[in-house]
Amino acid sequence: ETIYHHTFSGMEGNAILQQILTDQNAVALFSINKDLKTVIEDHFDNIRFIHLVQPVWNYLQLHSFNGVRQKLYCYFHDKKLEVFTFEKKRFRFCNSFDADHSHDAVYYILYVWKQLGLDVQHDEIYLVGEIPEIEWMTEALHHYVKKVFKLNNRFSELQINKIASNPLTVNMPFDIQTLYINEK
Repeated sequence: ETIYHHTFSGMEGNAILQQILTDQNAVALFSINKDLKTVIEDHFDNIRFIHLVQPVWNYLQLHSFNGVRQKLYCYFHDKKLEVFTFEKKRFRFCNSFDADHSHDAVYYILYVWKQLGLDVQHDEIYLVGEIPEIEWMTEALHHYVKKVFKLNNRFSELQINKIASNPLTVNMPFDIQTLYINEK
C-alpha cells in the first residue's frame, strides 16, 4: 500500500487490492473506494475483484505468440489508453495514459514505440477497444509504423459462438467479452 500511495497520490480513501497474474508472472495493484467495496461485500456473496484490463491482458498475451515479431497493444476504454507488450510469458511494458484526444493517443503510442526500440518496418501495433477517430489514428500511425492493425472482436469461431449464444453480449465492451471468453 505504501508503494501504491507513493505512486498514485489522491487515493488515500481507497482500498488497495491486488491480483496475481499467473499467466504474465506479475501482480496488478489497483484501488476501489472503501465505502463502495464495503457496500458491495455487504450485499453480495462470493465477490471477486479483478483489474479492469486483466481479461484483455490474458487474451492478448495468447495473441502475442502468433508470429515472430514484437506486438504493441493499445487498448482504448473510458477515455484511457492502456499500452502493453509481452516478451515471452511476461510483460515487457505496461502503462496507462489519459487519452481524451486521438492526437494525444498517437503521441503516447509512438513515444512508447520509440522507448522500446521497436522496428518500424516489421513490428506491429494493434489497436483494440473504443478507438477514437480510428481512420485518422491509423493513418497517423502509418506515417511512422508500417504495420498497424485494428483488432476488435477477432475471436475464434468457437468463441464467437459462445458470445453470440448469449443475447446480453452483443454490445459488450471488449474487456467484458474477453472475460466471458476466458472464464473456465
